[in-house]
Amino acid sequence: MPVVIEEELTQRGSGRGVLETSSLVVDAVAGARRGIGITALAAQTGLPKSTVHRIAGQLTESGLLERVGQRYFIGATVGRWGRSHRPARELHQVAMLPSIRLGQLSRGLVGLVIVSGETPETVLTYSTNALPVSVDLTTDAWRATAVGRVLGFGPGGPVRHDIGPALVTEECESVPGVSCVAGELTLPGLGCPAALCTLFFRPTLPAAAPGQLVSAMRAVERNWRLALEDVG
Repeated sequence: MPVVIEEELTQRGSGRGVLETSSLVVDAVAGARRGIGITALAAQTGLPKSTVHRIAGQLTESGLLERVGQRYFIGATVGRWGRSHRPARELHQVAMLPSIRLGQLSRGLVGLVIVSGETPETVLTYSTNALPVSVDLTTDAWRATAVGRVLGFGPGGPVRHDIGPALVTEECESVPGVSCVAGELTLPGLGCPAALCTLFFRPTLPAAAPGQLVSAMRAVERNWRLALEDVG
């Protein structure tokens, strides 16, 4: 029996239509923070691998999913559908894929932080080793980090923007053996300052780190503008 017929019978027997089957795939991808491959998708959804492969391909073509290497992530279209009034959630959606690409390219630990009032909030983190970026809310120590300084909360006040992207680097200043580069994002309408950063567990920054961060910042800002245009 041809594979296509087997898939159709499987879906009919389980009472699943095209929309329900696609929803199963999207839900499984949405729950995978670091993306998910076809084999894992098939296991989670209970669908044949060939069916999952076909549906994932169709969803990617329509923008509902995005493929990075052999793994699938939620695409921009689903991000727009799921957008709420919470700035952190909106920013998470538009920054997720650029942050993943930055982490994979730099091999560093990527974090995106917003500051509402004077309280920092980690919007998302990504690293190839699944290490988290955390901000200690119990002290003001974060103000002296590259993130705090680039947002103007550290000594010296705001960083100048007229000489290019606002970037701050640090090497073993806040945490021994850790270096970091942070940049302030320009996101109209967000309502609070935001910074993207990359941490490295080494005393000096890789030479390519600032340029890689700037490229990711530009991608986040571009996605944000496109999202605003969509809403408008």
